[in-house]
Amino acid sequence: MKIQVVAVGKLKERFWKEACDEYLKRLKGYAKVRVDEVPDCDPAKVGGEEGVRTKEGRFILEKLPEHSHVILLDVGGRQLSSEGIAARVDALALSGVSEISFIVGGSGGLLVQSTLAGLGIEVELAQLAAIEIPVCIIATVVAIVFYVIKDRKMIQKYYK
Repeated sequence: MKIQVVAVGKLKERFWKEACDEYLKRLKGYAKVRVDEVPDCDPAKVGGEEGVRTKEGRFILEKLPEHSHVILLDVGGRQLSSEGIAARVDALALSGVSEISFIVGGSGGLLVQSTLAGLGIEVELAQLAAIEIPVCIIATVVAIVFYVIKDRKMIQKYYK
């Protein structure tokens, strides 16, 4: 399984980058997980919030593999526990999906869902937490969630 996280913004603090790298390293034996960061835009330079959503959306679309299943992480999405994410990833794998892309938008929201729908690409909406997680750390959070899922699957497999 290939898992991609496309996030608007960059991990700026060294400790977040190191945490993300650590969990990505731990996941190497279980799945190919990569994080693609796209630049966030200044509304004053791109024509306001609408310009931000358009430009960031273009950056995100450029990063998406052609046949990836897209899950848009959004506060309006269906909230999933780590067990729920594991079940969804398993269901997708069993249905033949080999690539999943999680998209994390910037603070101004996203136009990606409507753009992808216009291209005939199905998009799921999901939420990792009932609170908003700062974009700058979401890649680390997603890596940790997948690491926890991997550990729970191993525990269930060997200790039931």
